[in-house]
Amino acid sequence: MFAGSEFQLVPIGTDSLNVDKIYMTVQAVSEDKRSNENQTQLSYSQLPALESYHMTSLVENSNNIWLHPIRVGFFNSLETCPFPFVKNPLKIGSEWNDAMKIGQGWRNEKWGVWEGSLILNYNYKITNKEILKTEIGEIDCYIIESSASSSIGTTKLKSYFSEIYGFVRYEYELLNDLKVNLWIIDYKTIPN
Repeated sequence: MFAGSEFQLVPIGTDSLNVDKIYMTVQAVSEDKRSNENQTQLSYSQLPALESYHMTSLVENSNNIWLHPIRVGFFNSLETCPFPFVKNPLKIGSEWNDAMKIGQGWRNEKWGVWEGSLILNYNYKITNKEILKTEIGEIDCYIIESSASSSIGTTKLKSYFSEIYGFVRYEYELLNDLKVNLWIIDYKTIPN
């Protein structure tokens, strides 16, 4: 998961990627087995082969939704970016700040190297509302533009938030001109 993770960057358009889809599943966990107090547990798994599986969490309440993105292999790079985060009330022009400290176990020469802890100062702003065309249909979304400034530079995230489905698209801009785009292609609700 950390510095020893192996991955390989390939050119855009390459058809030999090891990750075709990433599944995010909300875990039904009893309160006594919850690993993150006051957070909903999530699991991420990568296909076609379930070679990678890890658990993390999200915060969802009447005030805000904060989601921890996938963080395994190359996706460790997302630790240096703003996390998907939205605050109520949902209103174009709303703006807020946050900050977080991450350890050097998340560093890599491809997206940033630092010593000790790295302080990320986040800025978020709801900039627009639009209808996003997706594989599950047209979705009404708020657009949240965010940045994470630190001693190694600035990363960005443009996220699309639906009041029905939650975050449905992420457009990350990492350091070293790297970009990561993730979007919804399916959504299922299963009892329990």
